[in-house]
Amino acid sequence: MADGQVHENARAVVLFCIVGVIGAAIDFGTMHFLETSGANALIGRAISYILGSLFAYYGNSVVTFSGNRSTTEKLRAFIVYTACLIMAVLVNKLACIPLADFEHTVLLSWVISQATATTLNFILQSKWVFTSENTSR
Repeated sequence: MADGQVHENARAVVLFCIVGVIGAAIDFGTMHFLETSGANALIGRAISYILGSLFAYYGNSVVTFSGNRSTTEKLRAFIVYTACLIMAVLVNKLACIPLADFEHTVLLSWVISQATATTLNFILQSKWVFTSENTSR
């Protein structure tokens, strides 16, 4: 791999993480608000993930991957975010089981589910959603 490609990949990871931290803050803040307001945990997690993902898609499309926000790109992003949403909700639910006796179950299960979904999300976005035929780069 050429030095330029390594630099470009590192740049994409850093920008993805910056956008992701902001999206994660939106996600966690929304989830925490909904759950402490009495919303069903699964519904709260789904709504919060959707809001964080909307921010992350547009942020990554503009900043990280220089996407063109075409119909194809949006459709692929929708498929990826749907798969990641399912992954996040299931992992969150499963993580709550062994963590039920911990003081910070909500936070810990969110971190585990978010890390899992974020890893899958980056791989799918960088390899499929924002491919060279779909972006301006």
